[in-house]
Amino acid sequence: MILYNQNIWGNTDQPVGNRHIMIREMIEEICPDVVTMQECNPTRSRVGEYPMQEILQPEYLEVLPEKADANYAPIFYRAETVEFVEGGFCPFSGKNFGTSKSFTWAVFVERATGKRFGVVSMHFWFKAIDETDAEQRRENAREVCGAVNEIKNKYSIPVLAAGDLNSTDATNHTLAGYEEMIYQGMKDVRELAKHSCDTHTIHSYPVHDENGNYISADEPYRTIDYVLVSDENLIDAESFEVSTHQKALLSSDHCPMVIAFYL
Repeated sequence: MILYNQNIWGNTDQPVGNRHIMIREMIEEICPDVVTMQECNPTRSRVGEYPMQEILQPEYLEVLPEKADANYAPIFYRAETVEFVEGGFCPFSGKNFGTSKSFTWAVFVERATGKRFGVVSMHFWFKAIDETDAEQRRENAREVCGAVNEIKNKYSIPVLAAGDLNSTDATNHTLAGYEEMIYQGMKDVRELAKHSCDTHTIHSYPVHDENGNYISADEPYRTIDYVLVSDENLIDAESFEVSTHQKALLSSDHCPMVIAFYL
């Protein structure tokens, strides 16, 4: 199984340009079974010539498509390889901007084996002014882990939680959100994978030309995106990769994380 995660940089007034096309091309090349995204802004990323929820069709369907007008952290799945069982969309309580900071969860069946697994797409609070912001990220983590535990208790399956935790030791953000996920029992797939890397996930915003197409970008210098799993004994994490080729760098300020695993 393959999971692809990317914050697609949707909370911006800058043009989408060719970014959605590059994201679609990367997904077509990788053929992930599940795609998790953040900043899939309903008023920017889901409108225009290449709305994200349509550009991936027909191969990929969205979990809870009826929530598309509010869901910034969607999950898409490859209907040929996985079957959707149930899911939910949960804006975080506390500090938020509408439904921007939220998580979506889903339970799937791998068609080839009949095995079930859970997935969460999440985006934590982003400001780093004082301790209340760090505490908000901890609370985001606790809400996600509460949902993960409900899925585990109901199905006895592994749950992969992927997304932008806005947590790093390189700035005032601190690792609060990430550390709370670990404290709650989640395991970092980057550390579990047989084949892994230490590549960072975030870089400066790519530069566009006068036509709105993106033409240059810098290398990543910080990590705020993570993939965690509820029970390392229920998956075999084969590889963890952060893509840094040109399409990856130009399509967002966040590089895609690609995880290959067996149930």
